Amino acid sequence: MIVRPRANRRGITLIEILFSIGIVVIGVFGVMALLMLAGARARQAIDASATSAAGRQALGQLAVRGWQRTDMVLIQTPAGWQPLELIAALRQSNPAGFRQIFPDGRISYCLDPLFVGHSLASSSPMTPASPESRFPYGGSGRTIPALTMPRASVARQAGTVQPLTASVAARHVTLPDDLRFDLPEDRTLLPQQVFDRIAPNGAALRRANAGEFTWFATVTPGLDMSSSSVGGEPNHVTYVVSVVVLKNRNPRYRDTQGNVRTAERQVQIRRLLGNGHNGGTMQVVGQSASELAVQRGRWVMLSGLYVPNLQQPTPPVAYHAWYRVIGLTEPTFDTNLPAPNQWTRFLTLEGPDWPHWLDLSSGTPRVLHDSLRLTIVDHAVSVSSKTFRFEPLQSHW
Repeated sequence: MIVRPRANRRGITLIEILFSIGIVVIGVFGVMALLMLAGARARQAIDASATSAAGRQALGQLAVRGWQRTDMVLIQTPAGWQPLELIAALRQSNPAGFRQIFPDGRISYCLDPLFVGHSLASSSPMTPASPESRFPYGGSGRTIPALTMPRASVARQAGTVQPLTASVAARHVTLPDDLRFDLPEDRTLLPQQVFDRIAPNGAALRRANAGEFTWFATVTPGLDMSSSSVGGEPNHVTYVVSVVVLKNRNPRYRDTQGNVRTAERQVQIRRLLGNGHNGGTMQVVGQSASELAVQRGRWVMLSGLYVPNLQQPTPPVAYHAWYRVIGLTEPTFDTNLPAPNQWTRFLTLEGPDWPHWLDLSSGTPRVLHDSLRLTIVDHAVSVSSKTFRFEPLQSHW
């Protein structure tokens, strides 16, 4: 039997060509995906660095402008706008049972002059009994009035009770380092800075910023209950000031159609795992998936009731702290949960230990974990906190 030698191939098959093209296409798409992901991560890193520095800068601005002084902070009461130093005398008239004030007169408040300025200029300005006068103003978990805080503004000048207007407040709370640039059509030219001018062709006043980043602050008394008080007022009290930086915030309570926005919402915490060490993991519940919407890397506020003295019949008071979301699950609908809060998800937070300890004499928890609430604020990209000791009309920052 004669066997003929196999002839050498002089080409490649169509299948090999298609296979090679597929490898090249997959590689190109992979590189494109990596470039897009790298660009997004780089943008997030830039925003995180800028907002963190801006938060620390805002803390300094608060001290420079004197906004931590009790005669400059204004809170709306049934008697009208009053400075914080007079609130202790008016706390008995705090409407609708809102009592988040510590037994010695200490009070938590949200310093938000931009929101207040827009509200007072609207067709339906805020009143002491309206939801927007408290922070947060919405959410299905907003069932314990003591876990909200009054929304405060700043006096136009010391000794007056007129809050800042929206335009003036915007100048103060808009971060100035987010500068604007124009890109020339000729790509060989450098980007051009944009200036605010007196007229279209007038003299330049200042470098213009994009106005993407604004801030507000929450001021919360610390948990040290050993400070002495004179005449019902704190003598030396530790406070925690947290500056919340937001990107592209809309500071209005209603949209153009008159509907209430959902940018601030408080939801109920069903379970807190690990007693809140370093923030920890928790299960939150709400009435819809959109109510529980939050992104990884954003900041949320945890609130709970604290019993100052178990040996005396003092009412529980509120404590608030901010945490960063580092992990989450998708919202799911659970029919086993009590209606109407049947949407749920788990969040993992990073931040300070949530206070949880027992009274040594009775073994009763000082923090009531069945009253925990979580406040979600859209576009909260950074929080900078500072602890300081407060004395009336003085700054110890």
